Amino acid sequence: MGQSEKIRNVSPHEDRNDYLRVKNGIISITQLKQWARETLPHGSVLSQVLLHQNDSVSTEEFLIKIPIWLKLCDLEGRR
Repeated sequence: MGQSEKIRNVSPHEDRNDYLRVKNGIISITQLKQWARETLPHGSVLSQVLLHQNDSVSTEEFLIKIPIWLKLCDLEGRR
């Protein structure tokens, strides 16, 4: 893939969003934040955490944070 790579939403029901953009070791999570804003409940801890992130993070920072975000998603799904 060229200088800018995309990680696409693989849902068979929706292929219009690119949630992450990677360029030069920096990941833009603006689309992920937009998804959180539009999809998650207003009181969602995951939504609040995502929306307080910078719009771009290093790949290392992303790899550290993703397990935390996934755990929050899992915990909120059990409510």
